[in-house]
Amino acid sequence: MATSSLKSQRLKRWILLLASVIAAAIWIRNLFVLFPKGATEIAVPENQPMRPARVRRTPLPVSAFDDTSSWIDPFAPPETKGGSKVPGLPGKEKRVLPKAPPEPPPWKLAGVVWDRKSPAAILASLTDNHRVVVAKGDTLGPSRIEKIDQTNVWIHHNGRSWKLALDESDSTGSH
Repeated sequence: MATSSLKSQRLKRWILLLASVIAAAIWIRNLFVLFPKGATEIAVPENQPMRPARVRRTPLPVSAFDDTSSWIDPFAPPETKGGSKVPGLPGKEKRVLPKAPPEPPPWKLAGVVWDRKSPAAILASLTDNHRVVVAKGDTLGPSRIEKIDQTNVWIHHNGRSWKLALDESDSTGSH
């Protein structure tokens, strides 16, 4: 077994060497076809002198730089006013997306425990009906309790104050 694998390795080496020699011969042949006078000179036909290629340059009129109203500044902030025209595109207006309405707090007022000195509110989660007892100044995630009276709770949520009113149908105990 060892002799057969040794023979196959020698055969692979000979095939690789033969392929390398053939590739080198083809490369050298192509080199002399491309450069028949030697590798240092480029063959140019005798009847055609070598000259640089002509490039036609058409100058722009000076007035092309006078009108800057169609230029778009890539560093300018985007315009947000409604009805503003996009420079360079006649008749097209920029689409101004309206602001999304603020998201209300995910709580509803389930009840109020009234005491003049320290009132408390029972809030029920709108997602899983989990109930929490809170007082003025408490926080629930991004929400903060601002004020509690006998029938309402004011919550500061997402930069805005929200009034949660006691739902009369829930206070009857019909759950």
